Amino acid sequence: ITYGTNPIANIRASNVQLLAPSDLGSGGLAFKLEFEGKILPVLLPNIYAESFLSVALASLAVAHVMNQNMVTAINDIGTYQTPPGRVHLIAGIGDTVLIDDTYNSSPAACEAGLKMLHDIPFGNRKIAIIGDMLELGKHTIEAHRAIGKIAKESAAILITVGLRAKECTKGARDAGMNEKKIFEADNAITAAEYMRSIIKKGDVI
Repeated sequence: ITYGTNPIANIRASNVQLLAPSDLGSGGLAFKLEFEGKILPVLLPNIYAESFLSVALASLAVAHVMNQNMVTAINDIGTYQTPPGRVHLIAGIGDTVLIDDTYNSSPAACEAGLKMLHDIPFGNRKIAIIGDMLELGKHTIEAHRAIGKIAKESAAILITVGLRAKECTKGARDAGMNEKKIFEADNAITAAEYMRSIIKKGDVI
């Protein structure tokens, strides 16, 4: 059984969207599930990363193979909540939203988190706070600088925390990010104090 967005997949997604919350209901990752000539709507509330699409499709493919009711399966995955530290949404102070993606990061995971920050369909300013990525060996400098370049495209403000993460600021500067939009902190306490001084209603962090 194949799954994906390719038209020839057995279990496929089409019309993939990130919907903002509204008075009409929850926002999140929405798509149409197509299989065996049927089309069913799917919504994963509070999931704002398209990287979760393949996870959802894999789950639904297993449900299909196991002859489960697909409407029930769709309702079941609609109750999924991301665990703390893994693109988990938290209501912040002053009517802000925090994306808690603090679990031990890698360049790929950090890039996915920044993409989510960029794509999330609500909020005003986007602020990225990036800490050190460990265990990268000889790739430490280039990996952090590459993330800095991505952060420049994803966020209005970049805050780095730690010695290695300072390389992110170099990458952001090289990509043309305004120096006034970058802040380097040696530790999380300093970063928090700076955030408290600049935070505004509607920020997504």
